[in-house]
Amino acid sequence: MSGSRSPTPRDIMRGEEIAVDIDEAAAVDVVLKAGQCSMHHLAMAHCSGPNHTADGRFNLAIDYVSPQVSPTVGEDSALLVRGTDTGAFLPETRPTEDFDRAALQQFYAAAARRQKRIDQVVLNRNPEDGGDADRVQDQA
Repeated sequence: MSGSRSPTPRDIMRGEEIAVDIDEAAAVDVVLKAGQCSMHHLAMAHCSGPNHTADGRFNLAIDYVSPQVSPTVGEDSALLVRGTDTGAFLPETRPTEDFDRAALQQFYAAAARRQKRIDQVVLNRNPEDGGDADRVQDQA
């Protein structure tokens, strides 16, 4: 990516690059077969080539946080898996069966809330307080 501007999440989804030097000699190729997945820390630099198949690629992000954590911007929801609910997140309920209607509605509502929070962070960062409107860092 040219210039000093860091990529936004939307840039990266369009195929832009991160603005850091990568030691290609230390890079490790992990070639996946159809149906396999990779798991890695969200801060790990990773990439894949273009998808030349008729099948789509899927991304699944799971955040495990302590119940004492709260959203920095806007509303978010969570499924409590351990600890005591502190009320920082809107409660999610476990699905009663695969693809049940209530679970799907809950999923789409949660995804919309998460996207709204990301958009708020990306669009509303204040450059005067050290933020950069084109950069997201630990806010979403």
